[in-house]
Amino acid sequence: MNMIELKSGVKIVAEHITHFNESMNTVAFHLVDGTMIYGTPTNEEFETALYRVLPATPGFSVIYRYAAKDKSYAQTCPVVGWREYPGGVYPISAGYSRDLDDYTGLILPDGTVIDGDGNLYRSVDALMADIDRTEAEIENLVSEAA
Repeated sequence: MNMIELKSGVKIVAEHITHFNESMNTVAFHLVDGTMIYGTPTNEEFETALYRVLPATPGFSVIYRYAAKDKSYAQTCPVVGWREYPGGVYPISAGYSRDLDDYTGLILPDGTVIDGDGNLYRSVDALMADIDRTEAEIENLVSEAA
């Protein structure tokens, strides 16, 4: 159950919200029973709580990329759920470090890797090598254009 907490201490069950209106720092939450609750959410990204979370099946992992000395490295974290947004379904992972960028790809239960564009790779190393190769090509093009 997703909750939205207001600065007043009131907590609202996200599934009970039909819609909301924002004005300045105050939000009017319209509930399924017809009541309205006004307040300021403690989290600026409170809308995330309005989207459904689906349970994950075992075997999926998220790949987060970080670079050091012109080489890509990967940190993998297990997928513990999926959040359903209007634009698609995105993984929720355990152990995610906020210092890393958005996820680079997913490891599927059969060990294959898929990136955000839908390209398939045999391994995480193959994905990282492709990213490094693409970035080197872009750097060369930028250098030549300058």
